[in-house]
Amino acid sequence: MKNQNLKLEVVEFDGRECEFDWQAIAAGRDMFAYPVTSMTEFVLKYSRIFSRMKAEGHTPVAVIHAPADPEKEFARITEGMSARERDNVRTWLCDNVGFLSEWQELYNQRFVELADGMDVKVIVLNEGESAQQILDSLGWIEFAVC
Repeated sequence: MKNQNLKLEVVEFDGRECEFDWQAIAAGRDMFAYPVTSMTEFVLKYSRIFSRMKAEGHTPVAVIHAPADPEKEFARITEGMSARERDNVRTWLCDNVGFLSEWQELYNQRFVELADGMDVKVIVLNEGESAQQILDSLGWIEFAVC
């Protein structure tokens, strides 16, 4: 049964914030790269988002994506790069493309810890699933995506 007073807001973290400047790495310019969003900035950003939603009377629902397959992720981030650029990225990864999913998993874990600490429900999406599909299957039809 749908609660007419329930105001859901979905916050979806897809892993892009934990990425690096792959073009700079591919060019060999940035061997000491930092993620686009530091873990500290990441936690502060989502803490503020969850707090704002709750203050406005909404029920936040956090959605994360399971870490991507590392080989697929490597192919995505190096798409269109030359062989040399791909080699630079692979070298930066110490020939361990598994690092890509491990790094995303660190951000996912911190996101879940933050959500749990703020009493926010978390939904984990597997490859090919969308937040809309999951919420529809739960009967949560009306929601806003943040």
